Amino acid sequence: MEPNVLCMSSADRLSQARSRSRSPLNCETKEDLLTAPVLCCVILGGPGSGKSLLGSSLQQRFPGFLGISCGDLARRLTFCDKSPFLNSVAKQLKDRRRRKKAFGRVTEIVIKVVARAVSSGAFWGIIVDGLRDHELPDFEAALGSRYTVLAHLSCPSDVMLSRLSSRQDREGDDRLGLVETDAAGRVQAYLERAPEETKNLRAYAEATSSRAFFDLDATLQVPSLVEDMVARLNAFAKSSGFSLDAQTAQTDTASVDWELHISEVASRLDREFHPDGKPRSKHNAAGCEKAMRRRYLGSVCSWNNRQSGPQGPTSSLQQAAPPGALKTRMAVYFASTSAVQISGLCFR
Repeated sequence: MEPNVLCMSSADRLSQARSRSRSPLNCETKEDLLTAPVLCCVILGGPGSGKSLLGSSLQQRFPGFLGISCGDLARRLTFCDKSPFLNSVAKQLKDRRRRKKAFGRVTEIVIKVVARAVSSGAFWGIIVDGLRDHELPDFEAALGSRYTVLAHLSCPSDVMLSRLSSRQDREGDDRLGLVETDAAGRVQAYLERAPEETKNLRAYAEATSSRAFFDLDATLQVPSLVEDMVARLNAFAKSSGFSLDAQTAQTDTASVDWELHISEVASRLDREFHPDGKPRSKHNAAGCEKAMRRRYLGSVCSWNNRQSGPQGPTSSLQQAAPPGALKTRMAVYFASTSAVQISGLCFR
């Protein structure tokens, strides 16, 4: 019988997981229920809407919640000089033609780092900012949280522009290509996609009772905004059968070594991929070889059909090879065993 995770502290859940010999998250599979966070609070909004400020304020209100800034983690990744793969991604970010694809890779790596850190600590709750609507399914699947709250900050364009103009460039913005984009351009790009993005967020949250969508007024003073958010979180927790204050003070969030998790994920990526993104693994190589064999045999079968007479195509074991046939085709014609096995000699 599974224990009631909602009534267990983070330390108890981590102890239970270790007693069952659960290994840390391998960055590819959903972590075990005992080490997955119970509540994941994702803060979304436009540039300058106050996502990071609200996240840090909520973390002070709920000290047991692990605060995660995906933007800050992305900046850290660009400074991981010991990883050839991450160095290659950082170079692609500086190329305007390859930047969009590189941003997607950065997001995937950030999710891997966060999932590994969360799995190793068994945090009861996490607060995340810096995600986009289309990134939520992958993020939620990687963490395996029981409940997800989407807090969207609605903010007018003039307020966002005012806040961005007073903000200094953060270390790593140049590597992410953010310095090249002016504040007005970033705000305008967000406003163009905001209606569709908000619609998608609502639909995603309403798809299941384990999610909730909060539309917050970003123009409120920080204390008022935090109290509004806390009240909504407590109401959602009560309706879901758990209490935030009873559990969130039982997690030590100061023990997270982000540099260690980044280094471990980077090392794994270097083992699995070349700097240009091509896979190194034997499994992927075997898959490519298998696909090559299928394409080759398909072309041979097509050639056999074209060479067949009025009686239709004959068996490859009975049909003689024409004088000009390639040696590889002859191997298929006169195979005494599987054509796939013999033709495999051509690729070795």
